[in-house]
Amino acid sequence: MGRKSFVLGFKTENEDLTLTFTKDNIVLLGDDKSSTHNIDFEGPEEQILAMLSDGGNLRSIPDSIRVRLGGREFPEDMLGTGKMARDTAAKKLRSLIE
Repeated sequence: MGRKSFVLGFKTENEDLTLTFTKDNIVLLGDDKSSTHNIDFEGPEEQILAMLSDGGNLRSIPDSIRVRLGGREFPEDMLGTGKMARDTAAKKLRSLIE
């Protein structure tokens, strides 16, 4: 079975962007706000750019960036689901950027 495409959404104070990583290892950049994203990141543009520039070295998503996995929010709470979602998103982002 081949790899499926993976879609990331980024929303900042300036714009909404979509990055699609295709099964052929091509990355497509778009502004399709209606796409279904596997992971969404929302936060200050400066922080998102810094996060992306860390790329393969990224260990966790900065607290200033909101993360949704499959459209679902994972707020910070006593059970640690927010941290697990952030770590999962960081791991996936690392694997796509490396």
